[in-house]
Amino acid sequence: MNRKRILKLTPAALAAALVYSLSVPYVSAALTGDVNGDSLINSQDASLILAEYSLLSTGEKSGFDAEEKTAADVNGDGLTDANDASAILTYYSYASTGGTLGLSEYVSRLSADKVLKARVIEDDDYTLMNGRYVALSLSIDELLSAFDYNDIVTVSINGRELDMPLSSYITNIDVCPVCLYADPGNKFLFGYEGEKVYIASSYEFMGLSTGLFRRAPEGSPDYYEFNSDLESPVTAEIRLKEKNGYSRLSPIAGVRRSYEREDYPELTDEEYANFRMIHMGDIPEGVLYRSSNPIDPALSRNTYADKAAEEHGVKTFLNLADSEELARYYGSFDTSYYSKQNVIYLNMPLVFGQEDFREKLAAGLRFINDNEGPYLIHCMEGKFRCGFVSAVLECFMGADTDEIEEDFVRTYINYFRVPDELQPEIKRLIDSFLEREFGVNDIHTADTRAEAEKYISGLGLSEEEISCLRDRLSGI
Repeated sequence: MNRKRILKLTPAALAAALVYSLSVPYVSAALTGDVNGDSLINSQDASLILAEYSLLSTGEKSGFDAEEKTAADVNGDGLTDANDASAILTYYSYASTGGTLGLSEYVSRLSADKVLKARVIEDDDYTLMNGRYVALSLSIDELLSAFDYNDIVTVSINGRELDMPLSSYITNIDVCPVCLYADPGNKFLFGYEGEKVYIASSYEFMGLSTGLFRRAPEGSPDYYEFNSDLESPVTAEIRLKEKNGYSRLSPIAGVRRSYEREDYPELTDEEYANFRMIHMGDIPEGVLYRSSNPIDPALSRNTYADKAAEEHGVKTFLNLADSEELARYYGSFDTSYYSKQNVIYLNMPLVFGQEDFREKLAAGLRFINDNEGPYLIHCMEGKFRCGFVSAVLECFMGADTDEIEEDFVRTYINYFRVPDELQPEIKRLIDSFLEREFGVNDIHTADTRAEAEKYISGLGLSEEEISCLRDRLSGI
């Protein structure tokens, strides 16, 4: 073949073909796809296929010999086209990030219309996670026989269709609205031996939103119960949507959170506690702070957060995570600076649109109005509930969207040392929270100050209360 024919590629096609050109080439024993005969399957082969496809599409004569035609027909449909090039590029990305399948097996899995079915099973552990995990009667081996980690799948369940990545690491759930979570040993989830597959989310009650669970009656030892009105068993169907579609988040596999202070020598004590001042828009210095939980020892950061709050003179706390009963149960509570200040215990759920969340947020904002600052907002980690409430107040006080995103992602840097390439995904997460709750299509083009005021008004605060809140956050 005349290799100069690649110049006939359109700029867009050439750009697509070269997306992975900087990755390490993957050597394969199966050489279907090795168009140029260099014993590698990589973007150069995809480029040649696209060049050939460009020729054929314009009615020109093929530039491939018989051997090259065979190698280029990756999916075995008798054609040389963009589907073959796309398959090579997708496979190249998969193999370059640790995938072990040969090209032929990978492509067969890519093109097959595989459907896995699994029953929703009654799993006691869902009560530990407040209904955010739905367990399936599917072994991890069965799941991985059809799909791979980082595939995006469509799960159909109880009349709903949800697109989600297949993940083995808990942090994926922190940067994606919902995941199909399969961790051998569940060591990051519940800390015991055993293998289960879950539909999982960190900030939505998956059991409730899918109609599988309902609130347990008052006095029940559990938060939720299975919805007995549904026909049993409830079946979930899992189909492939995009092979390796979540590979852009492959760096997440290396991030970890530690509970040991010495593992974060680059952070100050305040950063380790995820404690920081919110100073943006019309919020002056020394008025509003956010942090991880100053009394809950679960993250080994409580004493650092409590000390920082004392050093900055915080007088009023919004505890979004705990009831007062639970807060007083913590061993460090009685001796803490925190216990001697003004605190409202809101025990808010992780579903921002839920009425319970909205009512408790309204109570928290009124508590700010009724008490003297400085103020500190916290949940357990200072990540989701605290992150969302902080972002709402930042919008309300006229902060730029970029500042709000940077503040949200700072939590992930403090806990997980997330790499630069992952940070845009996390920023998109807070964007999606605000867009959903504000009812706007794009937070970057919206009038966020006006939308936040409208949102707070929708919580039930009067114009007078909203004006008072603005004064409080302005340090007046």
